[in-house]
Amino acid sequence: MRKKVLIIEDQGEIFSRIMKAYEQNQSQFEVFPKLKNGIDSTYNNWGHLMDTIRKREFDKILTSEFYKDVDLFVVDLTLLHVKSVDRIGVEFLNHLYDSNYRMGEFKFIICTRYIKEHIGNLKLEFNQDKQYVYKPTSGKSRFPEEVVEKSVELLKLHSIKTESPKKKLKFWETEFWEELPKGIEKNFIHRILLAIFYCLILATAIYALVGICWETIHKVHDIFTTEIKATEFLKYVEDMFLFTLPLFIVFSFVSYYKSTIAIKLTGGDTRDIDHDGAMKSLNNSKFILLSSLLSFTIIKIVDNLFEDVEISIDRLVSYGALLIILMVYILLQHRNAHDKKEI
Repeated sequence: MRKKVLIIEDQGEIFSRIMKAYEQNQSQFEVFPKLKNGIDSTYNNWGHLMDTIRKREFDKILTSEFYKDVDLFVVDLTLLHVKSVDRIGVEFLNHLYDSNYRMGEFKFIICTRYIKEHIGNLKLEFNQDKQYVYKPTSGKSRFPEEVVEKSVELLKLHSIKTESPKKKLKFWETEFWEELPKGIEKNFIHRILLAIFYCLILATAIYALVGICWETIHKVHDIFTTEIKATEFLKYVEDMFLFTLPLFIVFSFVSYYKSTIAIKLTGGDTRDIDHDGAMKSLNNSKFILLSSLLSFTIIKIVDNLFEDVEISIDRLVSYGALLIILMVYILLQHRNAHDKKEI
């Protein structure tokens, strides 16, 4: 019977590396959590599991259908990135001791960089030589393999079997097309959305470049051939903003996507989601649009008052009403933003 292993690690890349090392020995280990996405809300999903652990709701996890009979816990002691106050990993292990989990019939391995700072608070018996693996800060190392090796030793299993590397298939081979559906990554939707965003960035950038060049050529031609109104120069500047506005809007949506939705789609750490920063980027684009509309309205009012031969009262009233509406809306938005900062 395979041994059940629960990995408690807050860094997605390291979690994946440890998981991959265990997967090379699937005949001996069943590793949890098995899912890594921002959709599934069960404790078998890495993101949801980590959120629950950070809330210190340990009983919800240990009494769930997935973790009633875990044989081995692989635990990172620091899960908040705040070395001085972060003891969640130790608190989780102490909870196993206090609740007499499985009557003490379980093992654990600590995988961290800060063993000396926290190990003194641990209630469980701990053998550093057999139950500790140092987690490096960066660079490639074989610490995931060390975790598996110590797991085999603690659980008294057979020696590790390393899977032989698979042959790289060529596209003209039948096996390539049979394996292709399995090779689609979990973040396939994320990559498709990124491709769409990058195409939009390219399209809006070309639109802005062509529009600015075209408008500049015509304006230079008009200067040398015809007498132009004074407000035409203001309109020219306004056109420059309007040509670049779609590009700014797309950039703001890309920023919002990367800082919120993308993290959930790829199974990233939900603590990295910056809702405030994402909304600021969207609000910046909104204010750029409002500024463009405001300046356009002012130009039209000036044009109607000083450049037109006959003043159109209807148009003047319409532009004036639009100007007032825009200014009131901008003031209300500024007030709301100011109130949020005070809160």
